[in-house]
Parts: sequence; structure tokens; C-alpha cells
Amino acid sequence: MDVNQEIKKRIEVLYKKHYTWLLQSAKNITKNQEEAEDLIGDLIIYLMERGTPKIFYKDCLNLMYCYRYLQTRWLNKIIKYNKKKKKESKTRQITFYNFTR
Repeated sequence: MDVNQEIKKRIEVLYKKHYTWLLQSAKNITKNQEEAEDLIGDLIIYLMERGTPKIFYKDCLNLMYCYRYLQTRWLNKIIKYNKKKKKESKTRQITFYNFTR
């Protein structure tokens, strides 16, 4: 069996056996159902595109790897959002300053 087929098979097992656990873990990280579901979708896409036999565990994938992916992805999203928000606030301050002169 080729690696891509094996990855797809293991992702299917991950989804069927561990979706509830993944969802609960993602909800604990994000505190939001919708964001948690998006994170799991990102995980599935990531595994489909870049999955490797190094993360195989028994008949599935390494759950701790998946959990760390969810955590890291969420933190990166928050950092990116905060940088964007900070940049927008600086832009507003500059614009406000120019109008008051």
C-alpha cells in the first residue's frame, strides 16, 4: 500500500474513533465550538497534505501529535490576530493625528 493511501486510511480511523476526543480537546483550547471544528478541519487538511509515517501509531495517528498541532495552530492564529489588531490601531492613531492638525 502506498503512503498516501495509508495516511488516508489512518485519518479515517482517527476521525471515526477519536473525533469526540479531538473536538473536546479543541474546545478546551479555543473555548468555542465553531473555532474547534475549524481547527479539526485544519488538522485533517494538514495531515492529508503533509502526513508522514513518522506520526503513525498502531492503526491510527499519534494523538499527542494531533493535540500539539491543535494547540500550536490556535496560538499562531491568536498571535496573528493580535498583530493585525495592533497594526490597525496604530493606523487609526496616525490617521486621527493627521486630521487634527
